Amino acid sequence: MKVDIKANTIGKNYVVKKMTIKNVKKLYGVNPDSIDHRIKVFLASSKELEEDRRAFETILARLNDDFIKQHIYIELVIWEKFLDTVALGGLQKEYNKAIRKCDIFVMLFSTKVGEYTLEEFEVAFSNFKKKGKPLIFVYSREISSKLESADKYFKSAELFKERLGSIGHYYTSYKNTENLLFHFSNQLKKIELHKLSQKK
Repeated sequence: MKVDIKANTIGKNYVVKKMTIKNVKKLYGVNPDSIDHRIKVFLASSKELEEDRRAFETILARLNDDFIKQHIYIELVIWEKFLDTVALGGLQKEYNKAIRKCDIFVMLFSTKVGEYTLEEFEVAFSNFKKKGKPLIFVYSREISSKLESADKYFKSAELFKERLGSIGHYYTSYKNTENLLFHFSNQLKKIELHKLSQKK
């Protein structure tokens, strides 16, 4: 099942602030100790959507511009931020631990859904059923009808759509990064983040 969204833009020339919880005072004049709520957003996707992953950092930085004034900080959790050191049970086990601690899980897919991305979704869904978190958003990037003819190549994506259908979950279709980020930012603003987070 899917939900289509209209193309919209959110400001292509926005400059990303390299923001961390430690430098909010320098950027906004806000004492880090005054941040009451920290929202962790885990982003899962295949490598083919690398551009979309980078765009997510942009939208979260922009949203922090508004939320920091409400003493809310949004942290993007992605595998690129993990150390590539040896971990007992493998790095994927560490990613799965992080998912269980997150407040929101976002998954992006297009032509395929890899083994590890699927595992991350299942970890998030399992934890949601047990604890009500993380909230799960699934987005599918639209592809041309010409590419869709390659049935074998898209089998994993189609199987995943069937999996979503079996649990009654909708995915949202998007055409480009501006379209995706416009929708996600609107969704995030509808959530009562102060209730979703663990108050420090």
